[in-house]
Amino acid sequence: MVKPLYIISSIVLLDRITKALASYYGEIMLTNSIGLQLAHNTGALWSLGTGFNFVFVIISLIVLGFFVKCWRNISITPWTLVMASLILAGLLGNLWDRLALGYVVDFIKISWWPIFNLADSSLVAGVIGLMIKHDKIKI
Repeated sequence: MVKPLYIISSIVLLDRITKALASYYGEIMLTNSIGLQLAHNTGALWSLGTGFNFVFVIISLIVLGFFVKCWRNISITPWTLVMASLILAGLLGNLWDRLALGYVVDFIKISWWPIFNLADSSLVAGVIGLMIKHDKIKI
């Protein structure tokens, strides 16, 4: 049986730990194109909307409210439950940063991709998983 609270709390905890380590160590390049590079993001995806942290806090709280309202009212498969848990964990990980710090800590650097974090990865994986389940992406 899928336990959403375990999934959500584990990812949020790992997100907190990795962000703390990234903040402590700063920049570490593992190869020429992959490494850790600390960045403070007040925007959203690819730093779009930089400087509008408050707006993203409000949007995150609205989405969180939507999740709480809908969670109990829908029939949910184990797949959907896991994907929704990933989305919620990503939202909570970045919301924590926005409320506590005023920005999101990003640190995973791949040369050809914008800097991101574990919460971002969780959120994207959940969205893609739901899109696959609902035939929005064909594999």
